[in-house]
Amino acid sequence: MNFYKEKTLIQILLYIVSVNAPGELNCPALLVGAHVITPHSCTSAPSVAETICSFKCPKGYTLSGPSYKTCQLDGTWTDQAVPVECDGKFRLQKTSASKRVAVLNWN
Repeated sequence: MNFYKEKTLIQILLYIVSVNAPGELNCPALLVGAHVITPHSCTSAPSVAETICSFKCPKGYTLSGPSYKTCQLDGTWTDQAVPVECDGKFRLQKTSASKRVAVLNWN
């Protein structure tokens, strides 16, 4: 029998909190930019300490930020302040007050 099949969301979240060792805190669900590919569990629910979430982008996009983050014992993610995004194929750069340049990524 699947543990999660007949449980409410509250029961599942309480179970997740209870599996931490004493003194360990859960890390909040990660927020990532559009097109970032990462395991669903990393963005949908809190993670226990030592969880590693990896990030990549689809073809034609470039990863901006770390390629992975790790949930630490204190309930924070490594590189917590650094956003994870996939830069699109086209990016508009402002080079001066009157000039704009479109940049094409060839990935």
